[in-house]
Formats: sequence, C-alpha cells, structure tokens
Amino acid sequence: DLPGVKMLTDVLSMVQPDAFGRASRVQRLVRELCSELNVSQAWQIPIAAMLSQVGCGAVPEEILRKVYGGQDLRESESEAFRAHPKAGQELVANIPRMEEVAEIIGYQEKLYDGRGFPADFRSGDRIPLGSRILKVALDWDTLMSAGMKQEMALAEICSRKGCYDPAVISALARVLAITATYTIREVKIAELADGMILASDVRSVQGTLLCAKGQELTHAMRLRLANYCINVGVSGPVRIFVPIEVADYYTERDSAAAAR
Repeated sequence: DLPGVKMLTDVLSMVQPDAFGRASRVQRLVRELCSELNVSQAWQIPIAAMLSQVGCGAVPEEILRKVYGGQDLRESESEAFRAHPKAGQELVANIPRMEEVAEIIGYQEKLYDGRGFPADFRSGDRIPLGSRILKVALDWDTLMSAGMKQEMALAEICSRKGCYDPAVISALARVLAITATYTIREVKIAELADGMILASDVRSVQGTLLCAKGQELTHAMRLRLANYCINVGVSGPVRIFVPIEVADYYTERDSAAAAR
C-alpha cells in the first residue's frame, strides 16, 4: 500500500524535516547494502529505512538534532528518543501487508548481541536482517553527520563490539570502497605523539573537556594533557585511531603488559 507509505513520509517531511532528511540518506545506503549482501525479496528493507523515523514525530526537535549530530543526551532525552522505534512500528503496522516492515522498524535500535531495545530475548540472526542492516546505516549516518572521516567512522563502527552484524559491517566497507583502514587502541598520555587522531573526547577527572574526538594532536595539546595528567588527573586511557598496518604493535605491547 504505497499511498499509505507516501502519506507517512509526507507528514514526516512537514513535521520533522531533519528526521525526513536522515531517513532519505539512510535509505540510499540501505539499498546499496542490500545489493551488496544479495538480499532476496528485499523491497521491505528500503521502505523500512524510509519509514524508520516516522515515530520521531513526537520527539522534540532539539533532541533529534543532538542525536543526529552525535551529541550526548541526558537520560530523559534518551528515554524520549528510545520510544520512537516502537511508535513507528505501531504506526506502520496499521498499513495492510506491512507487518514485516513494521517489525524491522521496531528492532532498528536492537544490538546484535541482544542489548538495546526492545529488551527481549532476540539476538544475532534472530533479529530481522532488515533491522541489522538499518542499525549499521543509522549509526553510520550519525558519524558522518558529526563530521567524521569515513576511514575513522568505519574504525569506530568496528570497535563497538557486539553491536552489529559482522556481515553487514563487511558489506559497508565494500560499498564505500574504503581502502585506508584504521582500528582503535588505548594509550597512556605519555605515549601520545604529534599527528595522532583522537577516537574519543579526552576529559579531566572533573569532567572538563580537554580535547575533542577527531582532533589531530599537536605538541601544544600534548603538553596541556600532560600537565592535566600530573596536576588534576585525566579520566581513563586515551583512545586513538591507528592505521591497521601498525595495529599489531599495540596488540603485542598490550599482551606483553598483561603477561607481566
């Protein structure tokens, strides 16, 4: 019933243009992923992608902009956003012959290892394939909207253990033809070097933002971090992007440290 789909997307474009824009971007990537994965009878998945944000009609616009821009949410804001897949599922389920599409929408935030929402027994391949594809596409769009480079965004996706179907991640890398690959490693402040790129924000133990995710380290920035480390304290190890060809060095170093 395409008229019903068109009605929902038209309403979304008027009520929440940011959500409509995201759905349009995500649908394009979902089509490519379905093709790369040779998904048979895949018409439901791109439609689910286009309708994935219809439940956002009741979510305040400022929350959506924070989500789509990759910004942190307060707990109350997270709760408001977490409700949108179920709301979208219920809306789409009212359209004849769209039960599978509705289910894909309802599971779009479900993680591959079973975490996430809805909080039920499903994990792995028991989650609808369309939902697994959609989850990767949605999170990829968030990273791109935050201004991250493709190579770094893929490393970030790969670092989130248990979140995504590995086959979908592999398809994403092929679709985007990413050749320069990175991984993420944790290092101490003293091990930082000029030119390293931060994979997460660096904060003091008091919560002060010292360096933002995605920044390339300079000598002045390293001095500042070293001073904070000595005089105030820096929260946790620093996460950096590492070219895959030198990643073995960090793996061997960490293994040697654990053995001591």
